[in-house]
Amino acid sequence: MGEPNDTTGLNERTSPALGQSMSLGGDTEKLAARYAEWAERYDADVGDEEYGLPTSVLVTLDAAAEHEPWLTDRSITVLDAGCGTGRIGIVLAERGYGTIDGIDLSPEMVAVAETRGVYRELEGGIDLSRPPGDRWSGHGDLVIVGGVFTVGHLPPEALHQVAKLARPGGVLITSVRPGYFDTTDYGPVSDAFVAGDAADLLAHFEDLPYTADTHGLYYAYRIN
Repeated sequence: MGEPNDTTGLNERTSPALGQSMSLGGDTEKLAARYAEWAERYDADVGDEEYGLPTSVLVTLDAAAEHEPWLTDRSITVLDAGCGTGRIGIVLAERGYGTIDGIDLSPEMVAVAETRGVYRELEGGIDLSRPPGDRWSGHGDLVIVGGVFTVGHLPPEALHQVAKLARPGGVLITSVRPGYFDTTDYGPVSDAFVAGDAADLLAHFEDLPYTADTHGLYYAYRIN
């Protein structure tokens, strides 16, 4: 399989701005620098396209709630991990969730997310490929990692790290770009994650809206 910087995961419909962020080989310093200069234009370049990721996260959440009805409790703690400019936070708040925290690699993206007025607490400079510190370990009843398992960003093995952001019995939702899925080991890593009893797979969609240039795969795991 390829590495997470394998740009064969892109296509002719991928915007130049999006493609640039996906060509950095998962280098966190380069990604941080890219998002620092991109933060103010990010929504115009990506979020204002046919950006289906936030609503697809809600579809996945609803499917998970069929197995875990407590997810419909709007008072649960939600952690938007890789929150970017806060697009997922907006739809969660519109759904009625009132305790939403966000973390991201880029402080500049977090600064934009803060203007949304929907997050209780935000922190930048968080590398999701590394074990979470005490502050965020086991933090979320529901943890959402949207738009991060994508070309040139988080390696598949980081699934084990982001799972630690959820409390035992909590739910983790991830989105996966198809080109990333096809050129990395996310599928086998996910299968082993579930087979090893670290989690139970509650829901899985292979063809929900994502960005303008592609659909997305979505997973909901119960963390054991």
